[in-house]
Amino acid sequence: MLRREAEPKAKAFFATVNAANRYAVHRRIQTAVKPETRAKRIAQLLAMLARGEVIHASQPKAKA
Repeated sequence: MLRREAEPKAKAFFATVNAANRYAVHRRIQTAVKPETRAKRIAQLLAMLARGEVIHASQPKAKA
């Protein structure tokens, strides 16, 4: 998928994810030391978010 096509979908989906997943996305970008690594991670994260995937899948709470 082209990056231009992924960005609107990724942006819309990112607005719906929980705080843990927002933090995880930001952290993966922020911790990249090299610009090449940062660019690669951004591309991977955009594609993942455009597909509607998250880093930390939320699990339903167990009934007590």
